Amino acid sequence: MKMSESNLAEGTSLEMQSYLRSLVERATSLDDIFNEWFLEKGHRIGLGTALNDDYTVMHEAVSLSFDMSDGKELGYVFLSRSEVMEHYPKVESFDSFVKGWSKGHPHLELYDKKYKLWMKELGFSQSFALMASIGPRSAATALMVSFALSRGGATMAQHVNPKHYDDIDYKADLDEEGIDLNDYFYVYARYYKAPDSSMEVGSMFDPVYCRKAA
Repeated sequence: MKMSESNLAEGTSLEMQSYLRSLVERATSLDDIFNEWFLEKGHRIGLGTALNDDYTVMHEAVSLSFDMSDGKELGYVFLSRSEVMEHYPKVESFDSFVKGWSKGHPHLELYDKKYKLWMKELGFSQSFALMASIGPRSAATALMVSFALSRGGATMAQHVNPKHYDDIDYKADLDEEGIDLNDYFYVYARYYKAPDSSMEVGSMFDPVYCRKAA
């Protein structure tokens, strides 16, 4: 994929920097990068709105970030927005679901009917056991791309640690729904009112769970 810029942390080894750039350049789509870095190697990956140094939106790019499995940040690269859109032509910017922000304490308001229909089209359904949306692997990439194409979106895919889900509270319901947490990962997303140096005003979404198997 076309990489317009890279900003990798100083503590990232030259070998790792070379690997990450190679990973991006030889990938034919975001899914290739997602599969290798996230699913095969077990690290974290993020996708979001690309910003200029003055925090204005870089409309010609999206930001792809790499973290180690323990959360250590390695840095990010900018990908061509047009190329991303070419690979995911059916995915529209998350901006299209945003109605606006309520007055007073800012609260994000969505076009709920349109948003819920889109989530259903991606394959998401509700899990009582997890109290969250669950869906297919393909839905994760589409969701992340949608936020990245917006004017203030940020997403991160992480792996589920089954130890964090106490058997007493979860096991019976998970078994009833046939959910093995080892087969899932999750994606969380945030949408900012305006990208700026503080990035304080924003809305965090509940994580969604996706299956690892295609």
